[in-house]
Amino acid sequence: MIITLGNPTNATQGTTIIHTLTITNDDAIPDTIAPTVSITSPTTSATYSTTTSTISLSGTASDNIGVSTVIWTSDKGGSGTATGTTSWSISSIALQAGANVITVTAKDNAANSSTATLTVTYTPPTTDSTLKASYSFEEGSGTTVKDASGNNYNGTITGAAWTSGKVGSNALSFNGTSDY
Repeated sequence: MIITLGNPTNATQGTTIIHTLTITNDDAIPDTIAPTVSITSPTTSATYSTTTSTISLSGTASDNIGVSTVIWTSDKGGSGTATGTTSWSISSIALQAGANVITVTAKDNAANSSTATLTVTYTPPTTDSTLKASYSFEEGSGTTVKDASGNNYNGTITGAAWTSGKVGSNALSFNGTSDY
């Protein structure tokens, strides 16, 4: 610590003398305390499962002096800066099928940092490609078409007329407005 006492200015006998005192702290204590960070949404747990291809996160961060930035990275690719610091949010992080490890890092101005991690398991929705119904339109008359798939999803014809087919023997002709 350095203390400097300046010379009095405009001093005459019987007047108040003003001195300038300057105190300089050249032994500043370095900031060695890392901030804290936590993920609070969509869960406070370390793992989360979803069938949605993106995820949004939010949480909190704090520090004894101040949080300067909150950033995120994904082990599947992608990174960015959160909106806010002590109360932060991240929108629409892209997920890939399987486990996605997302790391959120809070930093202070002294380059101290801490992390919180969320492992998000993304399971894409399945597509059912099994045959549901099959119609050959070979009946040639009547108001019912038979389901040939074996699932017994027979169809009802309303207004359409039977005609000669181009591929099979029979076909249906629809008027484009009220036939179905």
